[in-house]
Amino acid sequence: MSTSPEIHVVRPIEASDLEGFFALAEISGPGFTSLQADRKYLSEYIQASGESFANPDVNLAQKFLLVMEEVSSGKIIGCAAVKTKIGTQTPFVDLVMKDGRGEPVNDERQAVYLDPASTFDGATEVGSLFMHPDHRKGGLGRYLAKSRYLLIGTSPEVFSSPIIAELRGMQDVDGKSPFYTHQHRDRLQKTFEEADEFITNADTEAWKSVVPTSPIVVENLPPQVRDCIGQPHRSGVGAYHLLRKEGFVKTGVVDLFDAGPILMSDFENISTIRESVDCRLNIKGQVQSSDTVMIGVDSLSNFRAVIGSFESESERVSVTAEAAIALNVQDDSQVKSWTAKQNFDGSSSKTKRVSDSKKAEELQ
Repeated sequence: MSTSPEIHVVRPIEASDLEGFFALAEISGPGFTSLQADRKYLSEYIQASGESFANPDVNLAQKFLLVMEEVSSGKIIGCAAVKTKIGTQTPFVDLVMKDGRGEPVNDERQAVYLDPASTFDGATEVGSLFMHPDHRKGGLGRYLAKSRYLLIGTSPEVFSSPIIAELRGMQDVDGKSPFYTHQHRDRLQKTFEEADEFITNADTEAWKSVVPTSPIVVENLPPQVRDCIGQPHRSGVGAYHLLRKEGFVKTGVVDLFDAGPILMSDFENISTIRESVDCRLNIKGQVQSSDTVMIGVDSLSNFRAVIGSFESESERVSVTAEAAIALNVQDDSQVKSWTAKQNFDGSSSKTKRVSDSKKAEELQ
């Protein structure tokens, strides 16, 4: 029981967050394409996100970048993002695992070759998930990841299915990608980091110099390189399992550079969206609860989510004034809530849904 629990807010990033965002990028390490430790790149990312939240458009490729802030200190301790219409503005090329007959396979042990393709053009991607190492205890990273799904749930027409997640691939003890080193380094004459930065800003013509001109034969790869195919970086194993629990499935598609896994779901199968509950906000002087609850504003342009120990009932959730201020809402406002300890039967959830199962099945 706690009367003054620590509260964390997940909110759209702002220009004033640049230094905190840069600090996260500096410690994220190589292979994190969307978190390059470059202030110009990060500043442009922040600007693009601000424009997306201000003017969400179902026809445009947009970026919605969130940060997690420790309310008591104001410190930025994590980030996450959702990108729409990937591959439509800049190329998104991956590698499809195929058997000897040219049929896609989901099991890397059955892969005979890897075929370059643009499998997910037009899809929504969740990514840029990173928590500061000092704040990873207590499951905050899980709630940061789930906040993206509350965001998606606000506007299913903007965040089209399928929804994919691309995980950083395996690295050796020196922090190098065996797959990239063997397959790309000599051909591109770039380090992984240089190539990563290059493709971030590359147009269609530049991408032609990056993509292999023929399929990659798996049996020709050294054992340590084959072992990388479809496997997440050691730091991403937890994220991989969270994605599977959330409703994402293996696709048989891997990253072009490091062969990390790409997972996929659709709107209907994401558990946070399915289990989130519509309720009214009740502001109290003190809240007596041991349950961690995530509460989100059900509006894309005004999205915020708070994580803390709140009193959650079937149609009402009670929070402190501090939490309400962090959410930027008034008493009796309509919100979404999600808690791991709640028993959901679906009857109280009025979550908006769209169905695109056929397309998801075709890509599996």
